[in-house]
Amino acid sequence: MTASRRAWQSLVRLMSPRLRRAAADTDRAATSSSPEPIPPDTVARLTAELAAYFAEHGSDEVTRARFAYRNWSITPDLEPDAPSTRHKFRCLGEDGDGTSCGAESHDHAAFEDARSWTFQHVREYPEHTIYEQVLCRPWLMRPGKFL
Repeated sequence: MTASRRAWQSLVRLMSPRLRRAAADTDRAATSSSPEPIPPDTVARLTAELAAYFAEHGSDEVTRARFAYRNWSITPDLEPDAPSTRHKFRCLGEDGDGTSCGAESHDHAAFEDARSWTFQHVREYPEHTIYEQVLCRPWLMRPGKFL
């Protein structure tokens, strides 16, 4: 990317109407975290570099982006080829020194296989009676209507 192209992009970012309004609102609020004003010599330098860029490349090279906003929804992936739901249990019991146990079962496709680990763990540590289930289920983002 050439220096004049960078200057053009900087000037566009600095001088866009939305940013100018935001800077004016920030100045009115007079907060301690307000941004520093752009020095006039910097604006003049960027303007000159922008003019040089357009003189060299013409204004046809400017690209514009079009954004389309849309609603999205997320749903469980129930397709036959979707990855299977995975189950795991984690011990939330505390050891004698007050630290959390954190022991976990292996990932299992069947809930009962994961749950059976909790019975094995409580046999070894009878005071560990609190567990959480960790469920890994595939989900799909589905595009909705354009706004």
